[in-house]
Amino acid sequence: MAPVVAAVEPHTAPATAERAARLAREIGTALAFVSVRPPLPAVPRRDHDEHRLSRDLFYSRKALDTALAAAAKHGVMAYGEIVAGDPVTQILEFATSRNAPVLVVGQRRQAAEPSVSRQLIALSARPVVVAAEDTSGAGD
Repeated sequence: MAPVVAAVEPHTAPATAERAARLAREIGTALAFVSVRPPLPAVPRRDHDEHRLSRDLFYSRKALDTALAAAAKHGVMAYGEIVAGDPVTQILEFATSRNAPVLVVGQRRQAAEPSVSRQLIALSARPVVVAAEDTSGAGD
């Protein structure tokens, strides 16, 4: 069976990974995490872009580490990848290329920009689960 795909980023990785790991365990499949970093500009500025790339990779790796730990905690086989580009496009391509039965994303509150999770819900050919952060302080 194809893996559940979960898109993670530093702010929402814990809640997204927990929800995705539970879902993958429930349906008996593996889990593929993706973290999307911004692309480098077409005309690079060496020092600035190297610093930005290092920072973006650090945060993406941190999100994937959190996600992989959640999967391990739930006994789910998982792997993660870092891709660059537009988040909506990259997440949809990642899920499609793996024939994912479901896509799990986090919910981030950004009033200034259109929500990635809402765009994914509108554009995805597969079900999208939006994992809300647990703000109650209660955990498993």
